[in-house]
Amino acid sequence: MLFDLIRALPVAILVGVVPGWFWSRLLVASADRAERFAYSVGLSLALVPAVSLIPARLFGTGVTLAVAIASPLLVFFLGLAAYLRFGP
Repeated sequence: MLFDLIRALPVAILVGVVPGWFWSRLLVASADRAERFAYSVGLSLALVPAVSLIPARLFGTGVTLAVAIASPLLVFFLGLAAYLRFGP
């Protein structure tokens, strides 16, 4: 059981922090890493489920494994594109 928790921790960090990182850099003009980390977690928790519900609603299939994998990636790459386009 402990091994499963150790394996789940990097995935939780990837899904809980990384998708909102560029969004927080784009939307919050703060140099404090702790504040940016907190905004990143909040934005990830808000954006990833919202993005995953869009194809579930459009196709009527529910949240499948493909949608669950694609949603954080889509949020991350859209945030990266917006950050590169508009800057901090």
